[in-house]
This record gives sequence, structure tokens and C-alpha cells, in this order.
Amino acid sequence: MNRQLLLAVGMTIMAAAVRAADVSVPVPAGSGANLLVEEARRLVQERLRADHPELVRIEIEPVARAVEALPDAMPSGWVAVLPEHNLLAKRVVVHFESRRDRVVRRVPVWLAVSAYRPLLTTQRALRPGDPVGEKDVVMRERDVTVLDSTVLDSVDGLSGLRARRYLPANAVVRRGDLEPAPPVVREQQVAVRVSTGRVQIEARGVAQQDGQAGEVIRVRNPGSVEVYLAKVTGIGVVEILRR
Repeated sequence: MNRQLLLAVGMTIMAAAVRAADVSVPVPAGSGANLLVEEARRLVQERLRADHPELVRIEIEPVARAVEALPDAMPSGWVAVLPEHNLLAKRVVVHFESRRDRVVRRVPVWLAVSAYRPLLTTQRALRPGDPVGEKDVVMRERDVTVLDSTVLDSVDGLSGLRARRYLPANAVVRRGDLEPAPPVVREQQVAVRVSTGRVQIEARGVAQQDGQAGEVIRVRNPGSVEVYLAKVTGIGVVEILRR
């Protein structure tokens, strides 16, 4: 392969790389550290706004040590290149590149990013098994660059859920923090039914453990210390097992 063909292949690969990333307009000659930082900040903010319209606030600051290493001035022919991956991260780098004379030179500008949107947070501490309702949570702005994608951003769908683990007050709620409550939960007052032929008697009892439909659980007579076994047959309903 001759030199001209190698050069053509190299330029094709380089052009593809440029298209794969988001490249800004060329950086003016003589741009110093402050202008590079402002250009990098502008590009990252524009990309975040476009990719994540749910964000209500974005804060971008240069990483101090990285700024100290930037040149005081840059010659012409440089372009700014954003990474292809998601920019919703705590640290983001924008490279300023020069591809003159078939040599790629890079100057990185590191930025610290905070991006906020309303998320579901606890109003009070929740213990494992506590039912969760709209009064127990509130929407607050949180920095999502330090959170994963399992966070919740709506109060919809909370009915019938309870805390799976301990959640302190003001904690961001994730999907894995909640679970469907069983038909009968521990210390819940339940309807206790006894059937004899066509006659059905109903009394009150206190569940001593959680129970799914069809499971046999311990139930306490609220008027005495008697504990007996009963099968969960519905929401808040159990049936005494015949002996």
C-alpha cells in the first residue's frame, strides 16, 4: 500500500471519528484557559439539555487542577470534541484537538457536573414493612449524576406498596426500596372467618406475621393470649383451619 493510499485511509478514519462525536466550531486562535473552559461548559450544557429535557438545573464547574494545566494560548485549527457516551456523569472531559500535519494533539478540559431533577424522597423515616403513601414522600430536586437509573420520579403507583428496607428521612426512593404489601401484614387487624356448613361466623383477630394468599399464619385473639392458625383468603381476611 503506497503512501498516498495510507494517507487517504487515515483521513477517512479520522473523518469518521469526528462525525461519531459532537464537534463544536473551531476554537479561535489565541484562546486561553478561561475561553476553553467556557466553550467546554457550553457544549456540555447544550448536550445535557438536549438529551435530558427533564433536568431543571445544571451546574458545571472546571476541575481546578485540570485548568492549571491548560495552555495560556492556542494556535488556530483546533476543534472541541465531546465524548460519545452519556454526559450525565460527575466528571466529564472535553478534548480540544488539532489534526494538522497528520498529528493529533489533544488538550483535555475536565469539568465537574451537577444535574438536578425532581425525585421521590421520604418525608419521614420508614421501617421495613411500613406502608408507603403520598403523605410519606415528597418530590425534591436531587443531583442525578451521583444516582442510578432506579430512582423514582413520581408519586404514581404507590398504592399497595411498603418499604422493603429501612429508609431514613430525606432519602431518595429507588424501585428496589419498595415492594407490594401482602394481603395480610404483621400486627394488622384481620377478619377471622369460621364456616360450619352453611353458617359462617366472623370475628376479629390480630395477625402475628405477614401472609400471602393461601399461606397459613398465626393469628392472636385480641381478647386473650390465645394464638391459632388461619389461612389467608383475601385482603385483611383469614379463615380458621379446622382441627
